[in-house]
Amino acid sequence: MKPKKTVLSSIRTHLDDAHIGVSLWTEDSLQDITTRSGKLALANEYQVHYWALVLRHIAEDGSILDISIPTVFYNYPQKVSSVHIDFSLIDVSNISATVEPLHNMKVKELLNLLGDHEAQLISTPLNSLHRHPGGRSQSFSGTDLDINPKDPGIVYPLASAQFQSNFASIVAHSAGTTYLAHTEYRIANGGGDDTNIDYYKGRCCSYIKGSTPVTSMTEAMFGVVKKNTSYSIFNNLASSPYLQSIIDLWNSIDFEPDTSCIDEKHLSEAHKATKTNKGTYYPTLWDSDSDNLVMTAKERKDIITALAIEHSIDIYPESTVKAMSIPKRIKYYNTLQVFYYDDDYFNTMKYDNDEIPTVEDVIELQEYIIEQEYDLQIEEPAYITSNKPADRDLIVNYMANAIIDYGFSKTLVDTMSSSEIEAQFDKLQLGNTI
Repeated sequence: MKPKKTVLSSIRTHLDDAHIGVSLWTEDSLQDITTRSGKLALANEYQVHYWALVLRHIAEDGSILDISIPTVFYNYPQKVSSVHIDFSLIDVSNISATVEPLHNMKVKELLNLLGDHEAQLISTPLNSLHRHPGGRSQSFSGTDLDINPKDPGIVYPLASAQFQSNFASIVAHSAGTTYLAHTEYRIANGGGDDTNIDYYKGRCCSYIKGSTPVTSMTEAMFGVVKKNTSYSIFNNLASSPYLQSIIDLWNSIDFEPDTSCIDEKHLSEAHKATKTNKGTYYPTLWDSDSDNLVMTAKERKDIITALAIEHSIDIYPESTVKAMSIPKRIKYYNTLQVFYYDDDYFNTMKYDNDEIPTVEDVIELQEYIIEQEYDLQIEEPAYITSNKPADRDLIVNYMANAIIDYGFSKTLVDTMSSSEIEAQFDKLQLGNTI
């Protein structure tokens, strides 16, 4: 998910806890973004950018409070897959300029609702929202945070700015609902005549306004109380009376950002699955002009084996994941996230009760890892263990241990031929395919 080109020579990053960003969302608009993005959004990463009205307060010591309210969401041509988004920053800029008049109209609507205020008003383009695989508590990947000026990550979209705020968020899908999973807030300054741009990361909170489902009279007779679906996402910040006053104001007004500029036709597949009468083939993630690259069942098996041997990452059948206790499932899920995002931060990830990764979350992330590793295998053909006798012995030994762990007796496995062990291993993995 990287723009293709920028004119900068360097992106410099800083932590500055003095500044605080608050982004205000609605549950309905998040859901509408997914719906308008179309069927490809259901199983792939996808993204939108948006204009926002920022209400800025600068304290006497120079510290900044930015309150961001999205006004217009829009998307643009993008090739999507389960781990990649390919797009052009030129397309983003062009469509951003096209929808600016709509943003201005929404600002007028919003200001009428907000009434009197003393804040400085700033219109900010190029804020972003994209989907990550995983549950409701997430973090940006190394790709998202890449500071290479020629190919920057999505959290660094600006080539020039004058102390402009930028909010970048991640959404997750769970049980048919789109949730905000993570937001980061930065102030950008530089670029233009300068060859460098500085990004200052501050504290952040996102509040998502939900609703309270209607309780039926029969439910009321039994004391059923339905909870409001609003929630907050904190990043190096905690709840406070002042934050609650901002939330109360947001809850008191009826405003929805515009999502009509999101077109599902802008999403296209970066790859296509191919099925033949020779067996099951899996789509690759290789982003090329060819739609004929596929992962065979044997290649899939070798990838699973290579993950275990080379990276100590075990891929389990769905039945095994279902049998895990919740603490074990969380620990395993965090291990997968550390590997997938190449970030040790996930080792310490904690979850509220409604954020605990589900069996479906675990299975989905396993599949993303398999496909990501196949992508690497295409780029680096030597990645997967070769067919040399010594290497095949190592693979068969791993498979033997795997089926023993699953419940086969060691005595029985010791009597099996290599082909019988591989066949039994294939049966185990069959339950984990999607």
